[in-house]
Amino acid sequence: MTIRAILFDLGDTLWHHLSIPPPADLMAEAARRAREVLAGWGMTPDAQLERLAFDAYFTAQAAELEAYRTHLESPDPAAVVHSLAVERGVGLSLEQARELWEACRPSGRFLSRTPFPDTADTLRWVRERGYRLGVVTNTLFGGQPLRDEFVEEGLDGYVEVVVASCDVGYMKPHPSVFQPALDALGVAPQETVMVGDSLRADVGGAKALGMTAVWKRRADAIAQAEMAWQKAGLIPPFEPDYVIDSLWEVTRLPILNHD
Repeated sequence: MTIRAILFDLGDTLWHHLSIPPPADLMAEAARRAREVLAGWGMTPDAQLERLAFDAYFTAQAAELEAYRTHLESPDPAAVVHSLAVERGVGLSLEQARELWEACRPSGRFLSRTPFPDTADTLRWVRERGYRLGVVTNTLFGGQPLRDEFVEEGLDGYVEVVVASCDVGYMKPHPSVFQPALDALGVAPQETVMVGDSLRADVGGAKALGMTAVWKRRADAIAQAEMAWQKAGLIPPFEPDYVIDSLWEVTRLPILNHD
């Protein structure tokens, strides 16, 4: 079947974070943003309120890691904020909890978000060749703030749809994360290529649905751990259809060069 669309993972595939600030700086930034939100609600900030979103991040992150290991149901960060608020006797609605979570999210630039040098050129090539283009990512930070990051990096003109695990309630490799992107682009799995850096989440998820899987090989501890899990039989041996070391190599894949 002819390929009509290409899906990309986000972190460590299209961009990465060169230098994450230390926890103290992250907490200070979250507290600053929390004060702005609370002031807008007419609430008097205190240390407990200022720490709410920051503490929720670590709680949600732990839940996300456990979910990835087991049931693949993505935690809703707003629900985590709301639950912590209830425990601490803070009266927040779920809508307020979501607003606080999104407002306290450190910006990508604060986190040194940096697209890979060939990202824009690769995405431009994909669109100029007539392929539909989407992004499917496991993340605790979705919604409009995530879409705004593509605007900040000048990539919004290439990406047609962005699907975040926290917005759909499941994590890759669960098919429920990929399906909204396929539906939005109007393509079948067999007409789609998935490009990502995780053997389990991206390659395994793509292959299970019948997509062509392209592994953007990485040599860090995460990739080594995945390969060790495979050898130990803890996860299946996910075999990509193609292996690349840089994003631009997508443009040389024979399946995308059939003229």
